[in-house]
Amino acid sequence: MGYAGYYSTTAKIKDRKTPLEQSLSAVGSLEALELLEKVTYNAAVQPNEEKFRKLKLGNKKIQSTLVEAEGGLAALLALGWQQGEESGEAVVTLPKGGASMAQVRTIQEAQQEFKKSARQVQRSRSAAALPGCADTELLRQQMEADRRERAAAEPAKASVAQPLPGQGARVATAKDAGINCGDCC
Repeated sequence: MGYAGYYSTTAKIKDRKTPLEQSLSAVGSLEALELLEKVTYNAAVQPNEEKFRKLKLGNKKIQSTLVEAEGGLAALLALGWQQGEESGEAVVTLPKGGASMAQVRTIQEAQQEFKKSARQVQRSRSAAALPGCADTELLRQQMEADRRERAAAEPAKASVAQPLPGQGARVATAKDAGINCGDCC
């Protein structure tokens, strides 16, 4: 939104997620997203280095973080990595120039979304664990019972002002003080 609620023509509006964003949002761990960012960044910065464009799926770190993680291997394939086999070992390779900094930024955005959703889950868990939460329902029930009781009671009678004892209010007027009696002009 721009000034005074007007729509900005330069604003980026995301109606739907791209297939890459969908596969990244399906990744089940932050560690997997961080490793995806690292290997994609290395491949984007040094596209001519083959060691950054090939991952052995049997590697302990790759196996535990990406392959066994929910959605990790699917996200790797969505980034353009291709499964293959080299000397009897499963590998994924990235074609030369297959990684870009735009992909790295997309992975970073997915990390931020993951962290945000994790914070929301944590807040909801901590709010549910508060000791006052169990009493809230009892308090609501009591308030509702009080409302019903007031509604069933007779309406209050109209009140009438009572005269003050004695002579009433003791107010001194300007005439009592001899000011502006109307005799002067």
